[in-house]
Order: sequence, then structure tokens, then C-alpha cells
Amino acid sequence: MTISRRCLSALILIQMSLLTATSQDVPTVPMPKDPAALLSLGHDKNGLNSSDVKPWHIRGNYTFYDSDGKVEDKGVYEEWWISEKQYKRSFSGTNFAQAEFATGDGLFRTGSQAMPSASAMMLRTNLIQPLLENDLLKEFKLKQHNESIKREKYDCVTLNYPLRANVSVPDSFFPKSCFDAAQPILRINTLGSYVQILYNQVILFQGHYLARELQVYFGNKPKVDFTLDVVEPLNETLNPGLAPPPEALPVDLSKGAISLSAGGVVPFLIRHEVPEYPASAKERNIQGTVVIQVSIGKDGHPATLDVISGPTELREPALDAVRQWVYRPFEVMGDPTVVNTIVNVIFTMG
Repeated sequence: MTISRRCLSALILIQMSLLTATSQDVPTVPMPKDPAALLSLGHDKNGLNSSDVKPWHIRGNYTFYDSDGKVEDKGVYEEWWISEKQYKRSFSGTNFAQAEFATGDGLFRTGSQAMPSASAMMLRTNLIQPLLENDLLKEFKLKQHNESIKREKYDCVTLNYPLRANVSVPDSFFPKSCFDAAQPILRINTLGSYVQILYNQVILFQGHYLARELQVYFGNKPKVDFTLDVVEPLNETLNPGLAPPPEALPVDLSKGAISLSAGGVVPFLIRHEVPEYPASAKERNIQGTVVIQVSIGKDGHPATLDVISGPTELREPALDAVRQWVYRPFEVMGDPTVVNTIVNVIFTMG
């Protein structure tokens, strides 16, 4: 095979960028035998959300898929980050294009003024801050165990929580984080048996592990596919175009809550109570979907719930279940924010 000089130069540049990102010695960190300690160490070492991280710039290509696994959008995600309150973040896809500017005093947007899609938020969250904050772990009983998956050995922690006494679920129902067996490198995250996040081609940047390849699956169908092309330190004194342009519009954060599209925060659901199917409804073969408007508080717990539609006999069981759900708190510029969204609770005899 013949490689042109131009292609060879490009390959050398790619190799040099990888060497720059991974040139630091991988620290020898003993793997804790306590599950809470392992998750805490994993939180500190994976992604770019720790207090010791210096300003950075990343860029990569994404593909988003719809519920049927068909391509929904393609584009480039890029971010210049100085702090949680000062950054520029952009998604430039065919169906959704937006640049967001946090100045420290406010939030501004060009392009679409809507909140990014669930896929876009999943991409950014699972790449930059993939593990739960320590104070959220109190919602769970942690269980550490070893697993072999496709001939690879992992050190995993399952986040169990109590369910109704008459509910039996497999271990895969609960959230789980799996690390490399020798180092606290996050390789697999699951949000129950339905959502799975895979981390591949992991590099070391500023002493933190960062995946160059990220895949999200809903069931057995792809939802997000992302490849990181650029990761580099950012010299904030250079001010690389982080100020919002004149056409940028301010985001009104005074309303007290952010509204997301239906199901927009489902991927951030970390504790899912299964609704009880009333015996009387089963006997009468009553099935259907209860649609509920939910306000999720800053702590991730549902604050107010209002039924929009659904069979009368199934409404109260649906409300009882959703009241016990717990979400990963939604943040805007680093601050927990109240979120309004729509959830569907499905009752089926099948």
C-alpha cells in the first residue's frame, strides 16, 4: 500500500497528538476494596470535572440515532472550558446547531435557542463527568464484584436500592460502573439494563482518564457514537473567541426552571421504582400509558407531579412509583437547576 506524503504527515500529526495526551506516566493507584472508595476514586480520575483540572479544549465527531437505531443527526461537538461559569460549547449538526457562551455573568446562545437534545446532553455528561457525585451514593447500597466481559476482566460496582417486596428483578436492572481490573479507568457504565455507555481508547490527560471513543446504547440499539479528535490545554489568557458575538441571545434563567422535551432526562434517571400493577386493572385487562408532567428538584427528586393523561385506574400507581424516582441533578453553569419534563409510565399485560 502506498501512502502519500500528505497522508503520512496527517498520520504523524495524529500520532503526535496522542503521544502528547498520553505522555504522562500512568499513576500506580491501588484499586480500593471498598465500593464507595472505588467510585470516589473513579469520580476523581475519570472525565474533566475535578477541581484540579486546568482549562481545556476538546473537539470530536458524533452520530445520534433515533429509537429505531437509524441515524438522526451527525455533527461536531466542541468545547473551550475555563470554568463551570466560563466556557464556549457548540454542537454543529445537520438538525441541531447551537453555540453556548457562559461568561460568568450570564448564558448566551447562537443558533437554536432550545435546550440541547437528550443525546447531546448524554454525550457531554458521560464524557466530561461520567460518574455520580459522592453525595448521590447515599441513595444506594453498593456492591463490589469482579466480572469478565468478552474476555476482559473488570472491577465493577453495582448500585442497588430497595424495591417493593413483591418485585423481583435481575442484577442488571440496577446501575453499574465497571473499571479496568488494574487501574480506576472507567470502561462501562449502565443505567439499568436499558442504557449502556462504553468507554474505549482511553487516554490520560492532565492526570485524568478520557475516552477517545464513546458509545451509548438504548437496549441493543445505538443512541450516541462519538470520536474525540482534539484534546489539548487551553491558555485562557489568549481568550480564543469565548466572548458571545453580538447576535447571541441571552438565556432567561430567571424563570426558575428549565423545560426539557418529553423524556429528555430519562437517561439521567438513576433510581427507578417499578410501578405496582393493580390486580383489579389486570382482571379487567386495563392497559395503557400514564403521562405525567414532573418538576425535578435541584436534589434530583421529583418535587411536583401532575397527570396529563392515562387510564384512571393506573394513575395513582404511576404517581406512587415516579415519586420515588431519583435523577442525577441537572446543572446549568455548574449550579443544580429545577427541571420540568414529561415522563411516560407504561402498563402492559404483555
